[in-house]
Amino acid sequence: MTPNPIMPNSDIVKIMRTTSKKELPTQGVLKVVGALLCLAGLTFFTACQGVSNGGSSSSNSSGSGGSGDGQLAVTPSTLALGSALAGASTTASASLRASGSSVTVTAANSSNSQFSVSGLSLPVTIDAGKSMPFTVTFSPSAAGAANATLTFTSNAQPATTAEALTGTG
Repeated sequence: MTPNPIMPNSDIVKIMRTTSKKELPTQGVLKVVGALLCLAGLTFFTACQGVSNGGSSSSNSSGSGGSGDGQLAVTPSTLALGSALAGASTTASASLRASGSSVTVTAANSSNSQFSVSGLSLPVTIDAGKSMPFTVTFSPSAAGAANATLTFTSNAQPATTAEALTGTG
């Protein structure tokens, strides 16, 4: 889409000149600015839904502003690490994939200390449509079945993404 030029006397410029922060609730400021950018044919941090610029409009956009509308998926959703003797370890690979918009992963936490994550330098931003591999290590401390939940925290919707982990010591 070719951006529409913003003319000095256009409706957009008039709205920007006459609207102050005091006239709008804080949450509404970003919506108005986003709508104005959509009207100008630009997309930055809003989906431009319901906003028309007289030409074609986009209903799915993302930009470096980060709207938090990205999604994060982990593959596989359950990672079986197999068996390892107590004092030894085994590893398996998995990956995180962002969709919708880029996603910044800020934390990875295991509910069981026998499982650890490597290969991610947090925080890390994953671009929409891209994947980021990581490795899970299972280091059993005793014989028997072990389970954990690996939880990733990010700016995606929802804010946490989980992977089930299993292993046998």
